[in-house]
Amino acid sequence: VIKAMFPHPRLLGDAMTGPVQAIASLSGMVLAGQCDLFHCTNPINFPSCMPRVVTTVHDLIAFRDEPWVTPGSKRYYAKNLGRIVRSSLVLFANSEYTAGELLGRFPSAAGRLLVTPLAAGPWFAPGEKDRAFLKRFGISDCERPYLLTVGELQRRKNISGMLKAFESLDHRCDDVRFVIIGQVKDGAMSKDILKEINGSPKRDRIHLLHTVSNDDLALFYSHATGFVFYSFFEGFGLPVIEAMACGCPVAAADNSSLTEIAKGAALLVDEKNMDSMRDGMERLIEDEGLRNDLRKKGLERAKGYSWKRTAQITYRGYKMAHGIA
Repeated sequence: VIKAMFPHPRLLGDAMTGPVQAIASLSGMVLAGQCDLFHCTNPINFPSCMPRVVTTVHDLIAFRDEPWVTPGSKRYYAKNLGRIVRSSLVLFANSEYTAGELLGRFPSAAGRLLVTPLAAGPWFAPGEKDRAFLKRFGISDCERPYLLTVGELQRRKNISGMLKAFESLDHRCDDVRFVIIGQVKDGAMSKDILKEINGSPKRDRIHLLHTVSNDDLALFYSHATGFVFYSFFEGFGLPVIEAMACGCPVAAADNSSLTEIAKGAALLVDEKNMDSMRDGMERLIEDEGLRNDLRKKGLERAKGYSWKRTAQITYRGYKMAHGIA
């Protein structure tokens, strides 16, 4: 097995895309003679020089006409994904939803497409109830309840919508904090989100963290009153499964792959409706019976997603690529 890392085409900015791709192509040509099969884990890094390739398609976000889709992704996928689909011996998708979108746009993928869902790491499990860890993150009032969301600070994650829903919570929820964990995506949109957070009238009850280890993230999930994930679109939605694996009750947007992985084990809300988003938060905060029910259902749902099963399906795809039954 040879593991190769190809640089992202826009690693050095749009102006240097050509030279970066040339370096990646040269590296690919060197490797081509040594590889029986190359697994391209992201279409953005598809190695045209490789003769035998299988490809993972995480989502088709770039084909959506939404303000949170980057122009660069739109151009790349519109120009290249059809060729990548045709050139790949086998295709993998992270969800049934993404697989359906892929087949709808590229029917030729039929018979070469396998669903390889993601899963929570083994460290995501219910933790001992000791909230003292919060003090390490500057949260001194660590006995107070908090809602949690996890995800990159970008428009697609609907941070603004969740922030407004939190700000509009009934006064009965005034004791609740909102913890946001996510890296800042470079660009003007992320700066706008940060400005909204810092300008919130409830800023003293909002805790924004950018870098948290997996072990600490598991603690945040385990001690949260509830996890909210109102993203506009996801190819899978891994934080939902991570939260469930930690026994954290979940409220998620009813769209894309989120419906697939969360329905029946989480509250589903309309991510474009403020009343629905606020109601999801308030029900998590106020209804202990609901939280207990969602906790049980979430733990069971998370068990259905395992890296072992994903590895087995991936291996089956490798055998398909080699013509082995």
